[in-house]
Amino acid sequence: MARSADRGAAARRAEAPARVRVAVLGSTGSIGRQALDVLAGLRPDFEVVALAAGRDASRLAEQVAAWRPRAVALADPGAAADLSLPRGTRLQEGDDALLALATRPDVDVVLVATGGVVSLRPVLVALASGKVVATANKETLVAGGHLVMPLARSRAAAVAEQQGASDPHASPLAWLRPIDSEHSAIWQCLAGEARSDVARLILTASGGPFRLEPGDLVYIPAGTASRIRPDDVSIHMRYKALHAGLEAVAWFCSSCGNEVHRDEFDTEEELPQDAYWRACNAFNADVELRRCRSCGAVHDMADLSGIRWPEVAAAIKSA
Repeated sequence: MARSADRGAAARRAEAPARVRVAVLGSTGSIGRQALDVLAGLRPDFEVVALAAGRDASRLAEQVAAWRPRAVALADPGAAADLSLPRGTRLQEGDDALLALATRPDVDVVLVATGGVVSLRPVLVALASGKVVATANKETLVAGGHLVMPLARSRAAAVAEQQGASDPHASPLAWLRPIDSEHSAIWQCLAGEARSDVARLILTASGGPFRLEPGDLVYIPAGTASRIRPDDVSIHMRYKALHAGLEAVAWFCSSCGNEVHRDEFDTEEELPQDAYWRACNAFNADVELRRCRSCGAVHDMADLSGIRWPEVAAAIKSA
């Protein structure tokens, strides 16, 4: 009887679907933390085998203790030096750490929760290695969509040729899955629908109306479609914070689209208006800050004419 039960248990284990093994890039940010919360509710069907973060060593250590991944990466070398890891978890070091995590043989899905274009190369190598990419990062497609989408289509075409067009992985969106905000909503709305039945899609601005105020300032990445023109209006762009209170002002190269310079500040220590004014003046004063490290082009100085940040900051302080 015992042998029969053992054989039955072994058969059930053999029939059970394998765990989906996930690498989370940007695990300590807001989206990364939410993704891990969702994955926690999907245990044991999903397993986190790799985590990558920027500089938040303490939060990463908490995640490592909870998930016991096989590998982690921390972009800040100083923070990484203080990171204590349990047995069985190794630190992936070096400039190509994200590439190494994204191409691990024990990873099935690479979940991209980083900001900016830092994950463009990891997304490319992950797709090239046959990984499914779940991305919450729009900048990767804005800056590198012409590189990313052909890879996803190539993967889908190979599956369609071998397994037939009805196979779930015969679609590019099986390989590149949007998981955040509007682009995920579009994906979910289109799931199961014939594209020929869809005439148009309407986005309703989930963040509310886009109100422009005179004297604000915006920096739009190269290649981004926009009706805003520098001679029409100036507004500022706010980035999602890596940590509570942390914001940034960033400039992007009009020649190659890569980030030229970023100035981060903590709103608990400095008023945003003071920080914007300080960052823009520092950017204007130093030609090396305006020089693109990728292509060498020099960015124009920020036009501060008509900007009211100093007087707004003074009014806030005196209130």
